[in-house]
Amino acid sequence: MTSFEENLKISWGKIPTGVAVLTTLENNGDVHGITINSFFSLSIKKPSILVSISKSATSHDLIVNNGIFGLSVLNSEQKKYAEFFSRNNQEKLPDEFKFISLNDGIYVIENSLIQFSCELDFITSVSDHTLFAANVTKVNSNDSSPLVWHKSNFYDL
Repeated sequence: MTSFEENLKISWGKIPTGVAVLTTLENNGDVHGITINSFFSLSIKKPSILVSISKSATSHDLIVNNGIFGLSVLNSEQKKYAEFFSRNNQEKLPDEFKFISLNDGIYVIENSLIQFSCELDFITSVSDHTLFAANVTKVNSNDSSPLVWHKSNFYDL
């Protein structure tokens, strides 16, 4: 019999979502990232975004301490980024991974579908996650196809 938690995970997985990598800097200045699919626009008039990060993720404390982050919504050819940053590891970034600076200290993945530069506005705790609301200070996009997460697999449109 499927547990409630397993059923909930399967059920949420039936909703296709975009895939993004949130990036911030480590204390030594290296780019650190985490793959997420929990993000959405809060407001267009006051450009802002909301992301949800597990309190146990290394990225969590880096975001709190830095107060800034980049968000790269991945295109259909960037599955390797999603897979790499979904692992909780300390591996060296692959040489083929390319980042660009949108603002001082804010790096995003080169050629990603959408690139956001974000500055924290407020933080709130919800269970084992933290919701980070951030002001969007810069955004770039292109017309590539998005990478989508659906039923525990990556797809392109």
